[in-house]
Amino acid sequence: MPGPKGDTGTVDTSNFYTKSDSDGRFLGLNDKAADSAQLDGLESSRFLKESSSAAGTVQGGGAFTILTVPGHGELRASCANPSQPTVTWRNTSGGDERLYVDDGGATATFIDPVADGTEAGTVTGSATPGTADHVVYMVRGPGAVWIDVFANPTGGSCFFFSRAYGASG
Repeated sequence: MPGPKGDTGTVDTSNFYTKSDSDGRFLGLNDKAADSAQLDGLESSRFLKESSSAAGTVQGGGAFTILTVPGHGELRASCANPSQPTVTWRNTSGGDERLYVDDGGATATFIDPVADGTEAGTVTGSATPGTADHVVYMVRGPGAVWIDVFANPTGGSCFFFSRAYGASG
């Protein structure tokens, strides 16, 4: 159904943009804004970015790398009998790192230094099926990385979900 008819006469185009005015005021389809690397005036390097994530099931007592964070290290996991999840951090940065581990207790654990090639921050979770443990690692060395880990014993194996967020130094 058409709307009501407007006034007759000519349209006043004095406030319309010309094509060159438009091109000068708006970004083109594939153009990039001069401040596109910023958010609220802050450089993009000031924000955490997801650097990696992984999910999977581990069986047996041997430790397996379940998440690799380039330039920092590896999150290793095992699932001892009877389905008891364990996670630990392994430094592969080429230098010392500082490690903070929060397993939900009253205070976080601080480990300094964690030498290159060594493991630290081991947390063993509940063996009760249907429960889940949450561990947070913050690793500082060349830059920083924040790692969230959820571990769930499932009766004979353990399910792990981990996600890392990083910031450059």
